[in-house]
Amino acid sequence: LLCRLDDTASVAANENVALRSGDTPAATEIKRIHNLPKPLRRFVRNEFSQLPWSGMTRNIKEFVLPISGGGYTAKFYKIAAGKELPVHTHKGNEYTLVLDGSFSDNAGDYHKGDFILADTQTIHQPRAANDCDCICFAVMDAPLKMTGFFGRMLNPFLK
Repeated sequence: LLCRLDDTASVAANENVALRSGDTPAATEIKRIHNLPKPLRRFVRNEFSQLPWSGMTRNIKEFVLPISGGGYTAKFYKIAAGKELPVHTHKGNEYTLVLDGSFSDNAGDYHKGDFILADTQTIHQPRAANDCDCICFAVMDAPLKMTGFFGRMLNPFLK
């Protein structure tokens, strides 16, 4: 999976995107994209908002990257400002890089550039900061395992 990140066959058009000046949301979005780690830029053409996000609620969205496979799932996920994921643990390992915004859980606060490892011993409920959405890149070798009452009903649908 990691070696496929360096595959130059599908370099994104946004790798050469010029940064726009101004305080508009679109300009801010372009700047965020430009600041993505280079191997991830090809998956986001212009703006995160243009990705075909999916999810069960409007507060939590994901975009599974086409490099997923071989027992690993790579995805971008977005937690809306001030919202939280259900309480959960992990059936394996999840490696997360905060790309934009921040979130917190019972172990601490995580900001842009922070790397987090969650495993089968981790039980948490990540919550995005109130001021902006939190966007992360995550790679996991097993699905999440919801632990709350309503979350447990979702477990059969998680990949």
